[in-house]
Amino acid sequence: MRSLRGPLALLTAVFITGLAALGLISASDPPRADTARLNDAIQRLSAVWPHPEEAGLDGMADELRVVDASGNPVSLTARTEGSTEGGDADGQVVNQAGGLRTMQWTGEHRPLAAPVVVDGRVVAWALLDDGHNAAVAAHQRTFFWASAATLTAGFLLLLTLLMWINARVLVPFRKLERFASRVADGDLSAPLEMDRSNAFGAWTESFDLLRTELAASREREAAAQASKEALIAQIGHDLRTPVATISATAELLQLTEDSPAARERLRVIQSKSSQVDGLISDLFRAHADEIAALSVNPMDLETDEVTALMREADHGRLMEIAPLPAVLVRADRLRLAQVIDNVVQNSYKYAGTPIRVSGRIEEEALRLSLTDAGPGVAPDETGLIFARGQRGRNAAHAAGAPGQGLGLFTCAQLMERMGGHIEADLPDEGGLTITLSLPLA
Repeated sequence: MRSLRGPLALLTAVFITGLAALGLISASDPPRADTARLNDAIQRLSAVWPHPEEAGLDGMADELRVVDASGNPVSLTARTEGSTEGGDADGQVVNQAGGLRTMQWTGEHRPLAAPVVVDGRVVAWALLDDGHNAAVAAHQRTFFWASAATLTAGFLLLLTLLMWINARVLVPFRKLERFASRVADGDLSAPLEMDRSNAFGAWTESFDLLRTELAASREREAAAQASKEALIAQIGHDLRTPVATISATAELLQLTEDSPAARERLRVIQSKSSQVDGLISDLFRAHADEIAALSVNPMDLETDEVTALMREADHGRLMEIAPLPAVLVRADRLRLAQVIDNVVQNSYKYAGTPIRVSGRIEEEALRLSLTDAGPGVAPDETGLIFARGQRGRNAAHAAGAPGQGLGLFTCAQLMERMGGHIEADLPDEGGLTITLSLPLA
């Protein structure tokens, strides 16, 4: 708040200066009445009365007025013989108009007044305008204007200070308040406007630095979370195929092994494989919402590579793969392998029959059809089995077929992200056909 010191000091200085000026004006003595001149005029008039023109007061005609005991003005200047203008033959008493002018002059100047006494009798009144009242009025006017100037300057400075405080303190504070509210709501994208000239200049920079650090921290956290989710999701997908292979191999060896001890060990292997498969299903279900974290990077693949992926997934050797059209398709090799693994594993679990694979070019895509001879699904379930958590009604009756209904949902998500799609059909001869559409390169 250092920037407030200047305006506050200036406002204080103006008030102190104004108060000092008012103090000096009020402490100064107002002009005093000139009673000495009035007394001198009275003595001179008393000495020559009733001939005031002989008092030698001609030089005071502008500031001295004399009225007789009846209130009629008396002339202080000598009259020529026979003069009657404004008075009688002696030139002493003026007419009624002169009396009115004297009354007007008295009202305007508020002169000092004292009686002219001759032989113990008041014969006239002397009225002297010594400028005292005008000086007092000027003194009062000076005090008034000094007070008005001090108050006006103080008000203007106070108004300026309030406007300055609003511009430099209140407005920036409201901006900080709105910024803090946006940050609290999670909006870290809008920067805080920098202005070092206001009272919160340094704080503004610190607040925006805090926003930047929070945004960077959130990005790092999101990246770490995405990396973890991608790893978990990928492990959950990639472990199922080898575990299924181990389980199927152990089951096959049990059928050919003569030794009871060896068959028991193979049974344990198969049992533990099923247990691991269940744990993988639980892991996959817990991270079902994290499928989007899986990276998908489509590339050009030859159909020979696609055939190789299908043979890698067919550990039970149940697939009958017809020659595929020699074309290039756009797909992520790893994600396509996961899709094929899921489809093949579903067929193993629910059908357990040979799987016929064929391919054709249709609508700028390679359509791979995998058809088994199992019980299939109900006609109204061909679209539902690709929804999250959905399994066909026959799945509950498939022995040794654990699952959470996430395999085909994952396939649909990955195929869509690769630019293709997956669908299910019921062939006339029975079973189920899963068709993968891969866009041509």
